[in-house]
Amino acid sequence: RQQLDSRSRELEALQAKLAPQDLDLLRIKLQEELETAHASRLSAVDAEVDKWRQMFFKVRREYELVRTEYEQHSVNSSNDIEAAHEQRRAEVASLQRALVKATKNDGKDVNQ
Repeated sequence: RQQLDSRSRELEALQAKLAPQDLDLLRIKLQEELETAHASRLSAVDAEVDKWRQMFFKVRREYELVRTEYEQHSVNSSNDIEAAHEQRRAEVASLQRALVKATKNDGKDVNQ
């Protein structure tokens, strides 16, 4: 904006000195300079947007991968815990049967 204001003042100063034909050339030159500067800023902003977009998609892919791994780990852990509980239940039931059997055998030995 400041550049435009300073160029406008320069243009007004030159208008007083130059002929109409020279003013048209000056206007064209000034417009080309401003368009070039604007195009370069726009290009830089577009490049920055593309950079951030790529970073966003990369982070999003990494997040999805980690989330999937976490969910799989949770399922595996739940399955492992359930299997361990089932194994302990089976061991307890087996020990209870052995205890009942041993208790019955001890009772028979005492009665004989």
